[in-house]
Amino acid sequence: MTNYLPHFIGIVIVSLWCAPTHNSQTEEVKKFIDQYNKAMDGFSRSADKSSLAREAIGLLEGPTDNEDRRQLEMIISNSFHYIGFSRETLQKVGQIAGNFPKIFMSTTVRVDKQNLHLEELNVLFAQLRDYKQLSYMWKEWRDKIGPSVRGNYSLLLDLFNDASRKMAGYLNRPFHSYANYLTFQNGDPNLEEVALGLWAAIEPMYRQLHAYVRRRLYRLYGADFVNLGAPIPAHISGDMYSQGWVNLFDILIPFPKADSPVLELQRRLRDGNITVEKLVENAKSIFSDVGMPQANVSRNSTFVRQGNRGCAQAHAKRVAKDDYKVTMCMTGEDIQEVFLLYHELGHVEYYGLRESQPYLYRRGAHKAVNEAVGDTLRLIATEPAYLAHKYGLPENDALVYESKLNTLMLNMVYDVGMLPFALVLDLWRWRLYSNRIPMANANKEYWRLIGRFQGVMPPVFRSENDFDAAAKFHVLSNAPTINYLLSRIVQYQFYRQMCHDSKQNELSSCSLYGKREATLRFQKMLEEGGSKPWRELLADYVGEGNFNAGPMVEYYQPLTDWLTKQNKMESNVIGWPNEEWTPKWYRGADSNTVANGDNSAPTLYLSHYTMSISLLLFTLPF
Repeated sequence: MTNYLPHFIGIVIVSLWCAPTHNSQTEEVKKFIDQYNKAMDGFSRSADKSSLAREAIGLLEGPTDNEDRRQLEMIISNSFHYIGFSRETLQKVGQIAGNFPKIFMSTTVRVDKQNLHLEELNVLFAQLRDYKQLSYMWKEWRDKIGPSVRGNYSLLLDLFNDASRKMAGYLNRPFHSYANYLTFQNGDPNLEEVALGLWAAIEPMYRQLHAYVRRRLYRLYGADFVNLGAPIPAHISGDMYSQGWVNLFDILIPFPKADSPVLELQRRLRDGNITVEKLVENAKSIFSDVGMPQANVSRNSTFVRQGNRGCAQAHAKRVAKDDYKVTMCMTGEDIQEVFLLYHELGHVEYYGLRESQPYLYRRGAHKAVNEAVGDTLRLIATEPAYLAHKYGLPENDALVYESKLNTLMLNMVYDVGMLPFALVLDLWRWRLYSNRIPMANANKEYWRLIGRFQGVMPPVFRSENDFDAAAKFHVLSNAPTINYLLSRIVQYQFYRQMCHDSKQNELSSCSLYGKREATLRFQKMLEEGGSKPWRELLADYVGEGNFNAGPMVEYYQPLTDWLTKQNKMESNVIGWPNEEWTPKWYRGADSNTVANGDNSAPTLYLSHYTMSISLLLFTLPF
């Protein structure tokens, strides 16, 4: 014992000597974080983000506790543009990236002697069922966007990779490419593996839906254009980007004659019997209907087109403390607009609930949680009992099963239908940034991934002269899409927990209207914002700190069972083994003959359609 005494005394002396230094460092870090929160609060334009980030880098090199380190890393990683690029490079990035929106805003497609912008093309994609005209518009949009941005996108790719390697040194993280930085920012360096695991759980359900949709498109277009064992041509999904089948709902309804609330609401919307004002009023009340605070929507919010101005992408933003503005262009004619309304009001609710948190924590727990709030409440709002109460719609007790499947189908084509597209866009980008996909093969690999995961193919021949992923603005604006997949997953985890908290176990029949006990813990989680790591917050609420596709699969199980039986009865192929098949006009120039009216123009076709489907641009949050 005596042999170790001097050594022990030495350790004690060193510890006591170091303690003040460590405590001083900790106090300095906490003081800096407090100053940073105050500087950034209220959208301060005077805050020198570069200097603040560099000060955080210096503090990160010293001793810190785990929470302080997490906040310092947030400050640094959120300052990518200010410290990752030199001033000259940042100027170059700004010039290139700033030109992309101009290209999107100015690009038009000639249809019936008119130059149509993207939002006008989206209307036609949602409404038309003319294979040839849709093919022409689909090709023209991509031919004009892709080649014009490919070179500059490749240049940005290199610049962002260089900046990420610089950030690696600041954060002491192994960022070999911008892909590593993006997944780190999303809270999981293994995000690609996680996303693929989630997709593996969802894919069997998606393939049943895909086979069912393909059969109905086959009936509509015929064997020349749809093969029952091949991928679906991309342009006939009711959507410019094939990011779901929500605008095909009229041909996908399992029981179109069933007197169900969701179909009656759709009919009343199309007949103009419900105003936009009524829709907004009802949507706002969903929060108080389940015992949560009312969403504090700014008086400056707009929900319909203002005069002759164009419509921006639907969005909600924090203008100031307790002032949250929603911007939408609703027509009040379709239920998908109502879905998007709940999504945007969910952003407002989450802003309000975390308002009391300091700036860093007010950013939220995870981007997927932010996207999921309104969509979780939308599941409640589409419950037959809720629709019947809110809109005075009939409930037919004899058709409960049919009504339930109709509602499930509407939610499935909205939520499940878009998952592979959201996955592919980021898989493609991560692999491009990390050079697992060479830029020389970018378009080929994009379509290979679309085919593999989505079961969709281009309607016409594409080559490396094209750059089709860039036709979606999220690619050019560097906006991640993986969060739309994650948010769709976690919303069903939230919904299941609400059902369990209200003592209900069957998700597809769960009814949460008026059940305050269902949302008490949900609200508490949202109020905490980002004050804890997202895994910890998620575990506290749903009992597990990971994204789990199980609740989504469970919710749709009755419809999946019905689809499985229906597909067997119709002898539908599950999957798309005929990958080499191509539709008529795949390589033919005669598919591109409607620009100047030598075929019946799309605007003339509109008069032949009795359905009224709203602007596709505003039916999905991305």
